[in-house]
Amino acid sequence: MARFLQLPGAFRRRLLHQDRSTAPWLDAAPEQAARVLERWDLTADGDLWCGGTSIVLPVRTADGAPAALKLVSPLADPALEISALTALAGHGVVDLLREDREERALLLERVPGPSLMEHPAPLSAARIAGEVAARIAEVPAPPDAPHLAATSRAWAEAFQAQHARAVADGLPIPAGAGSGPPRSSTTSPTTPPVPSPTAISASRT
Repeated sequence: MARFLQLPGAFRRRLLHQDRSTAPWLDAAPEQAARVLERWDLTADGDLWCGGTSIVLPVRTADGAPAALKLVSPLADPALEISALTALAGHGVVDLLREDREERALLLERVPGPSLMEHPAPLSAARIAGEVAARIAEVPAPPDAPHLAATSRAWAEAFQAQHARAVADGLPIPAGAGSGPPRSSTTSPTTPPVPSPTAISASRT
């Protein structure tokens, strides 16, 4: 296996801790990445980067243009990210160049760094993030955008499941954490659909 397709152990452990059903996807991800690289005539252009739920590989297209290949894990829905990036096109997020929903693969515009996390001035980074958020907020949510109530319930259930596993594994847990039932939130759709951290961190400024 090529070095750039090896998943870091910390990323694997984090996803398995969140949901052990991600194991088959984690095992197949390197082969999946190689398959998509060949199918889309892409060349790896750097080491794999792991986000919260997905992996991103810097690539170059057949004509040499820089891009980013993103493989979305079962913890996220690529269809929602595709919908968000389509709706928000031209409003501060990266361009969606190509997608394959069955492969859970997105080819994204690659924006040169540094990322906001690497910005030397935290206040300036916060200002840039706020400006991008304001541009995103101008876009109405698509009719099929997920409702915040359903999303918040799913988050609460996932957090409680993670808490239970952490307790079972004997990990230190702050007092009171994970207690209490999930709370319902507004039934309004999220406005606008928020893209993944990858899209936000690579947003144009």
